[in-house]
Amino acid sequence: MEFEKIKEGLLKACEAYVQQRQATAKAAIAEAKAAAAEETKSSAGDKYETGRAMAQLAEERAQTQLTEANKLAEGLTLMQRVEPGPKADLGSLV
Repeated sequence: MEFEKIKEGLLKACEAYVQQRQATAKAAIAEAKAAAAEETKSSAGDKYETGRAMAQLAEERAQTQLTEANKLAEGLTLMQRVEPGPKADLGSLV
């Protein structure tokens, strides 16, 4: 059925988008952790603490983005299991 092909194509495009978001978030988390680890304590202790705090905030933002991407992935999984029916529901192609 043509609707199934369309739905399959849409789901694949959505999966690719979600996978890209997950990969980007994971890379940002790794980068933030590396930045925090590279901060060296200097005579200007405030600069060190500020740098570490900024890296921690960046890691938290990236973790939030990863959580959101994972929620999208869960939603896509639910949409794939939807069978055609008489009424529109999550994952229905109308």
